[in-house]
Amino acid sequence: METDAEDRYLSIMRRALLALTLVAAGCTPMAYTRPGVTAEQAEVEERECRSLAARESFFNYPYPYLGYPHHRRHRGGGAFLDRMMSESNLSDFCMRSRGYSLQPVPPNPF
Repeated sequence: METDAEDRYLSIMRRALLALTLVAAGCTPMAYTRPGVTAEQAEVEERECRSLAARESFFNYPYPYLGYPHHRRHRGGGAFLDRMMSESNLSDFCMRSRGYSLQPVPPNPF
């Protein structure tokens, strides 16, 4: 039978292993893929989608409003983070509308 100290140790180790697994899963490289399309074609379309997304996001968030005092406005990211998220979402929408799906990149055997 396990003691309280062993129970706590095992509980902490299980949590640490779960956290490590989640972090490792979050670091998996991803790429847009579509059947019948080469990696070079996908890169060209992704660049085009990112350019279109950046231009569209600029219309919604042209310049950050700094306000007064300036240092307090962007503590949580503010307009910079909003624009970045908008670009990411629009770029993803563009690629998915062209038939791409985001898939994990297979590991390199070398």
